[in-house]
Amino acid sequence: MNHEDMASAPYPAGQPVVGDVVAVGAIRPQAGDLVTVRSRIDPQVEFNTRLTLSVPDGTWKAVVFSIERAGQRLAEFGGVRLEDEVEISMDHFASVLRCMPAH
Repeated sequence: MNHEDMASAPYPAGQPVVGDVVAVGAIRPQAGDLVTVRSRIDPQVEFNTRLTLSVPDGTWKAVVFSIERAGQRLAEFGGVRLEDEVEISMDHFASVLRCMPAH
């Protein structure tokens, strides 16, 4: 993600619903999916993000909607704040929750 190469925007039209947790190595992420990324500075810190846009070099833009360390919520860590837009490389995804549009 930005600031340290780790990684609540509203959903796009067609409100998504929560889907399945997907094995990270087997996915093709889509805008709207929820992604958790662990900090490289402190592996107990997790950034929960919503993917917004695929970038041509294989990374994703995402918006940070929560930051946690050992179960405690943080407003900021490593220069990244809630609602910041960040860039995340897929190889930094710790988990993915697939969100699908409601029909």
